[in-house]
Amino acid sequence: MENYTPKISVIVPVYNVEQYLPRCIDSILAQTFTDFELLLIDDGSTDNSGKICDEYAKKDTRIRVWHKENGGVSSARNVGLDNARGELISFIDSDDWIDKDYFEIYIRQNADIQFQGYKVIDSENNVILSPPVQFSNAYNQESSYVILHNIFRIKNFFGVIWNKIFQQKIIEKYNIRFPMDISIREDEIFTFEYCRYISSLTLLPTRSYNYNVIPNSLMHRKYINPFEMNKAFDMGRKIYLTMPLSKDFMDELENYYMHSLIWSVHMAYTCGHLSPRKERIELINKVFTFYKSSSQISKKIGLYNPVWTDIILLTKHFIKKYLFVK
Repeated sequence: MENYTPKISVIVPVYNVEQYLPRCIDSILAQTFTDFELLLIDDGSTDNSGKICDEYAKKDTRIRVWHKENGGVSSARNVGLDNARGELISFIDSDDWIDKDYFEIYIRQNADIQFQGYKVIDSENNVILSPPVQFSNAYNQESSYVILHNIFRIKNFFGVIWNKIFQQKIIEKYNIRFPMDISIREDEIFTFEYCRYISSLTLLPTRSYNYNVIPNSLMHRKYINPFEMNKAFDMGRKIYLTMPLSKDFMDELENYYMHSLIWSVHMAYTCGHLSPRKERIELINKVFTFYKSSSQISKKIGLYNPVWTDIILLTKHFIKKYLFVK
């Protein structure tokens, strides 16, 4: 098995999910397509999650387990990438699960990146969200970016890692890894970086991934550090500015970035006691600097923010109301 190359490497970061982990692993092992390896990365769990991983590994030779000190989901996924042997890479969250044909659907296609629909499931096993998508195929970079633009417009679709499958050869050729110095938007940054190098893309209308809603999970935390969020958006912007995107797509991304700046200002001042005054002022200056340098961007209503004039008025409101909050 040491030199064996499976078709798919499935990377699952694991941290304190003993309640959900067996369902996740069982759903992977129940796949109709069986030529895969399963990499379970125990990220310093303090419950029985690590033990569960080891027990499954004893039963199935396709499973490999790593136990590491807690370093966050990005570090766990990077351990998986460093050790993956498959031609394709799939990421699955340990509290979610997949339908039995999830991998089978992917291997019918052949593209640098493939997207698939998903279902959001609540605690009572009800489907509360399932974004509609239509089948699309692209065979060059330009047409791939057209589809990518449409994908970006679907809320909560582009910026997650678990509804996609990637080519290992692209990841390794360009040494693409998850950023270690942020704990938010890392999926989006990884996807943008990967999409710099694609020449084909497939969007599948199937919904074989089941996203489990856990109210207290990282995705649903009430407070997010506005400066970390802004740092994440800065990292993403540095990547997409290097991509040969259409003007409309670039305008939309810049509007999206502007919205993130305003959101960061809002959080920094409404949660002022958590944010140093100097950093808050720097963030406001950043808003005006970006607005001034981006006069060529369309002033029409963007997908993610109000008219730019209203944005500036809103920022001035925060300056007036909160600037001298200690």
